[in-house]
Amino acid sequence: DAKGNVKPDVYMEPGSVLIATIPGKGAYEGQTFTASYAWSWGDLSRATVKIKDQVYTGKQIRLTEDDITVTMKVKNKVLELKPDKDFWFIGNSYENNIRTGTARVTITADYTQVNPGATTTRNYGGNRTLTYKITQKQMNYTVSYDGNTGDDTSGLIKALITKDPTHDAEYYAGLYRVSPTPMKDSVIPLGGKLTANTYCVQKKNARGQWQAVAKTNISFAGWNTQPDGTGHAFTDKSVFDLSWIGRLIYGETYTLYAQWQVTTIP
Repeated sequence: DAKGNVKPDVYMEPGSVLIATIPGKGAYEGQTFTASYAWSWGDLSRATVKIKDQVYTGKQIRLTEDDITVTMKVKNKVLELKPDKDFWFIGNSYENNIRTGTARVTITADYTQVNPGATTTRNYGGNRTLTYKITQKQMNYTVSYDGNTGDDTSGLIKALITKDPTHDAEYYAGLYRVSPTPMKDSVIPLGGKLTANTYCVQKKNARGQWQAVAKTNISFAGWNTQPDGTGHAFTDKSVFDLSWIGRLIYGETYTLYAQWQVTTIP
């Protein structure tokens, strides 16, 4: 009313502050006490909070507005609370926010808790401690697949010469090849599986056309990190394991060379 008294049925906007004046009685006769109450939409304990999982970096991970969504249902409407407007992260409340696992942080709807001495209205109230996950960084590697037609020292040509050394590399290179369509590189995590082989051997017929050679004659014999087969071997669609190299280099590209088994020369 005109004297500043609040009637029971009067609506108060969130952010309003109700100040109660209480006259003393008895031993406190003649004294006046005041108390204030901030009017808000509700306490943070009622809010629904979603936090994105974070990825390990080796450094402290502090949440940003892009990492968190806070909503609250008020009068059958879902309101979204905005960081640095409706709530704030208490900077010194972070716990376990470096290593992988569960980290913690407290948010507050009271700006004075992060900026003492400030004056501000509040749409919401309370504090709330939140948890979020810090996960291990995914270690992806690029694998390139080479069909490895080769020459007299490696690949298909060497396998043909080994089977029938009466012809040289030039002779076989004119008649045989690995299918020219390259396999696409694959980006896989350590422990993921290699892409299934799609290479095959082709032979030039009397009309100069390339035709696929039956696998019973020449077959795919797996992958190797060296064209001549002296490196580390992988079977088709096997797990990509780097234990053989003695080190892990994130983002490294590895080339695997097809190996060929010649049973009979068509």
